[in-house]
Formats: sequence, C-alpha cells, structure tokens
Amino acid sequence: MSSAAATGNGGPVVIVGAGHSGVAVAAGLRARGWEGGVLLIDAGNGLPYERPPLSKELLKAGAVDEPAVLRKERFYTDKGIDRLAGVTAESIDRNRRTVLLSDGTRQLYHRLVIATGSRARPLTVPGAGLPGVRSLRTRDDALELKGLLVPGARVAIIGAGYIGLEVAAASAAKGCDVTVLEFQDRVMSRVTAAPVSRHFEQLHERHGVRFVFGAAVTSIDGGQPTGGGQAAHSVTTADGSVFPADVVLAGIGILPNQELAADARLDCRDGILVDGDGRTSDPAIYASGDVARFTSPSTA
Repeated sequence: MSSAAATGNGGPVVIVGAGHSGVAVAAGLRARGWEGGVLLIDAGNGLPYERPPLSKELLKAGAVDEPAVLRKERFYTDKGIDRLAGVTAESIDRNRRTVLLSDGTRQLYHRLVIATGSRARPLTVPGAGLPGVRSLRTRDDALELKGLLVPGARVAIIGAGYIGLEVAAASAAKGCDVTVLEFQDRVMSRVTAAPVSRHFEQLHERHGVRFVFGAAVTSIDGGQPTGGGQAAHSVTTADGSVFPADVVLAGIGILPNQELAADARLDCRDGILVDGDGRTSDPAIYASGDVARFTSPSTA
C-alpha cells in the first residue's frame, strides 16, 4: 500500500481490533513507509495488552493484576497511530467506505483491516450458565478466574489444549484439586504428536493434575453454596461419571469474531476468507489474525 494512495478517498487505514494482530498491522504500516493516517478501533479501555500471560503469569499467586502492554503509549504517539478506545465497529458501508461505530459516528476509511480476533467457544450443555463456570479470553476473565483459584478448590477443566493445560498448571500450583476432562485420547491431540502429548501429560500429573480421556461432558450440576443460590457443584460425563467441581473452566476452542464481515456480505466460512495478501472478497478490506482464514490455491 503506497503512501501516495493515502489521499485516495481522504480516509486513513482503519484497523478494527487492537489485539496482537491489529497492533502489528499498525506498526507494520509505519515500518513499511505508509505515511497516511492509521486509526486503531479498540473495544477495550486502556492500552492494548498481551494475551498469552492471561493463562500463565496473571493466574500465579502474587502476580500483578495487569498483563504487559503490547506497546507503550509513546509508541502510538511517535508513530502517528490514532486510537479510539472503548468503542466497537457496528457495521460497514462498503459502497461509501465507512464504518459505523458504537458511539454513533461514522469513520471513513481508505483501506479497512478487520482484526476482531476470536472468542471462547461456549459450552452448550445444561448448567453451562451457572456461577463458577468460566472461560478465559480477556483480562477480566483472567482476574475473575484468579479469584476463584484458592487452595482446596475443586477445579474441573474441560479440554486439554493450551489454555486447559496452562490453567491446570496454575491451579495445581495454587493448591487446587485439578481434573482435566478431555474428549480425545491425549492432550493437545490436534496440534502435536503423541510423544509430545505424553510428555506434557506426565509433567502435569507429577504436579497433581488428574486427566480423564474420552470424557464427553453432558451437564454441569449445581449445588447450594453458603449464602443461598446455586453454583457449579459437579460435572457429569456421558458414561455417568460425576466429578465434583467448585470451578469449571471451558477450554474447548475458539470462534472467529466474523459477524462484522458477514453482515457486510464478505465471504466467510469459519473465519473471513482471505488470499495470500490478507485481502478479503472486497479489495479495499483486509482481515488479519484469528478472524482470518487463508485459502490455498492448491486446495481451494
């Protein structure tokens, strides 16, 4: 994208989403000589922050409650990157090249980059909405979960992927009774080979984590905690097994936040379809990060 094109319609490059990908796109534009405007639309407040520590350092006892920021405030100022925090993109008008924001304003764009990321895949079993049933995707999710991981708490983690194993390690280190329920026959089965899976399984077992494989969760059942009301009390699997649990974490994958693109009639299929340059079915719109799905000419 040449800087000479910056005046094409008077608008900046607008990036919707200020996670790793959105911030990297903004930084990359400046590093490659783009001299036009760059605007980051950030649904959160405060500076964009690192996501990996949410399931690692942030859950540790004594850890600070703020994850590391991706870039310091001065970076955005020095690079001429504008930020709008606490607003979301509601819709795209592709003909006028504008984005309607949640504060009621419309933002013109020269090029649009959708970097809206993903969200935790929700549980759909009975009891999934009970207090004590958590997912982990944001800083607030991590802080709420951290408050529940107290010594002696019975923690059931559904899913033995990266998030599940990292939370299992943090929970065990804080003195929780941890059980990981995994539908497949080994940990991280979708991303690594069996010997690696076995290594991590044994490592976690040495720290007190229990694994149950072939476990299909059918319900989360509530009990009567002190103070009245109901909260998660146990998890039931398809074979009738019941696992006591004060805290239930769903680590069963993610869903791409593609609704903004789909509503604008961009091609989507479990993510926004993009070519090798990250371009969507609209040549003025790109997608980046978890929300993007690349297609290979050899398999298309």
